[in-house]
Amino acid sequence: MCVIAIVIVGMAACEKRDATGIVTNVDTLSKYSVDVTTTKPTTIEGPELVLPVGSRIQVAKDKYSIDVTLPEGYGFLFRDSTPNLASMKTLPVRTFGTYTCVCSGKGSSCQVLYQEQAGGFGCLHQSCSGSCTGSFVTIQFQQIVGVIKLNDKEIIIPKNLPFTPASLTQGAKRLFFDIPEVQEKIAAQYELMYRFVPKPDFRSVDPEHQSLKDYVFVRAQIYGVDFYLLGPAEFSKRTDLFEVYTTKASCKCGAASGACSMGSGGFLGWKVYYCSGGCNGCQLTITKSAPPSIHLPDNSLPLKPARADLPRNF
Repeated sequence: MCVIAIVIVGMAACEKRDATGIVTNVDTLSKYSVDVTTTKPTTIEGPELVLPVGSRIQVAKDKYSIDVTLPEGYGFLFRDSTPNLASMKTLPVRTFGTYTCVCSGKGSSCQVLYQEQAGGFGCLHQSCSGSCTGSFVTIQFQQIVGVIKLNDKEIIIPKNLPFTPASLTQGAKRLFFDIPEVQEKIAAQYELMYRFVPKPDFRSVDPEHQSLKDYVFVRAQIYGVDFYLLGPAEFSKRTDLFEVYTTKASCKCGAASGACSMGSGGFLGWKVYYCSGGCNGCQLTITKSAPPSIHLPDNSLPLKPARADLPRNF
């Protein structure tokens, strides 16, 4: 961490900001064709991840790779098969990644494409005789599946307050909730919520097909990943502290087309609920008597983190 800080300070005088606000690191342009620090969220084609503001993007001179360094407070969640991700005790995180493109056609290759104004990068398909596929990996060639917030390592239960969401690939939430560190913190939160009331039988709860009677959904977050806990019905009386929702729930895409479904993960006797899909605006939709419906965003809004402690008595 000290080395990174020294590099950032040392390069501060060698940065150039253009009229659009894009910051160029001029000292390294002899090695890279582009070296910028982003001033807006940047989308990665392929994994469909979103990089936060302040990410450093360096495009190689030959345009066959893009190096990405995340700003302080963020990390890349990666898939690690040795050991298996679910067996790791600590959260698997890196702060540096490389994006390349692979061509399916023989004897040809894919170059990368970075568009500063469009706020994203991907593959230059015209340089390939077949189809191009983007690949985003760590320096150890582990597949990157998410961008998470390292500072939000404790459970956050926001109440009408903004927060900054993580960005995960489709299916990565299931992997995220397999991490023992995450499971233990969520289980501890559940133990706190149910210390005065009986623990629910999650086998009898089907939020997609039946209304909740004795429980409510409580919106929560850890490492920037948005999810829902099943809270005691008494929580509905404390709307000053909790963002709670009742009755049936399902996941739907917003205006975009695509697949979007409710997922859940069970561990240590507890269970979490979340939405996951390949469309923009994949949301948890919970039907209520008034208003008719309410849409809950699934890591789609650039919001600010906020913390709220659970009460000692309901």
